[in-house]
Amino acid sequence: MRKRKIDPWILLSVGLIALWLVASIGNTVFRDGKVDQETLRYDADGKLSVAPFGPSMSEPFGTDRQGNDLFQMMVEGAKWTIGTGLIVAFARVLFGLVAGAMLAFTNRRRYQVVESFFDSFTVVPITLLSFIILSGALIFMSDDTPPPFVMRAGFEVLVLVLLGLPTVMFYFASEARKLMGEEFMLASSTMGGGRWHQFRKHLYPHLKDLIGLTTMQQFVQTLIVLSHLGILNLFYAGSIIKFESDPQVVTYEWSGALGAYFRGFTAFPWIFIVPVACFAMTIICGNIIVIRLQRNRMEKVRIEVAENESEAAATSLEPFELISTDRAKK
Repeated sequence: MRKRKIDPWILLSVGLIALWLVASIGNTVFRDGKVDQETLRYDADGKLSVAPFGPSMSEPFGTDRQGNDLFQMMVEGAKWTIGTGLIVAFARVLFGLVAGAMLAFTNRRRYQVVESFFDSFTVVPITLLSFIILSGALIFMSDDTPPPFVMRAGFEVLVLVLLGLPTVMFYFASEARKLMGEEFMLASSTMGGGRWHQFRKHLYPHLKDLIGLTTMQQFVQTLIVLSHLGILNLFYAGSIIKFESDPQVVTYEWSGALGAYFRGFTAFPWIFIVPVACFAMTIICGNIIVIRLQRNRMEKVRIEVAENESEAAATSLEPFELISTDRAKK
């Protein structure tokens, strides 16, 4: 059996994403989610200065206008951004795989009806649909009493999962319908194998290679949608507007920092660059994983095709060679 090698690029990218999560969870556990804040500071000459403070040795990412350490903010907010992206991606793939398999076993007419109904979800950008749905439920004025944080965050996650589900569902359905035309699926159906048996024994072993790839694709897409919503001032778990000022961030989540610091880019560029860099690094890591998984999958298919061709060539050879009577006498 051929032993699979661990791709170093995948290992590095997964390690960087995991490092963000471990550091963020560790900051919550050991420091109770605390972020250091310093609004006033005296320099070496005794001159008083006010936040924001630029990057320095003690604060490599600098601070924001409230004096919050940006590095600690990004660490604390990583679990919300990356965690939400992973939860949405896993949920889409899980429900999409089940729904896609069920849809693959339906007849052609019913499949086309369902496909035409959900076709609009693949045309309209998810960011636009998310903003239309979430803006009415997650933007609060100063005199409003918002629902609990868990309810707001859960509603946003639910909306993001449902909006991306049709695309994943039809992707798995189309792949499953391609496999159902193969000889082993026809043989299984002829021998009386039920739908659950066909899915468990024949479809899933072929579709499981797509689970990791699709999960990372959905993870990257979710991060992009969150960043777009942040620029539109729709922050994670809601935005609070007080006295017609800029919306306030509920958590230290990256998309909230992205939208809150967007307007101050020209005056204090490092404040906006920090969340952009964190988003960019995580998205690049996700894209590297996607590219390497696609490459490994294509290499695996190429090897399987080559092995099948060699086996077919071997079985086509004669088991023995006929020797003419003249050669036998010699």
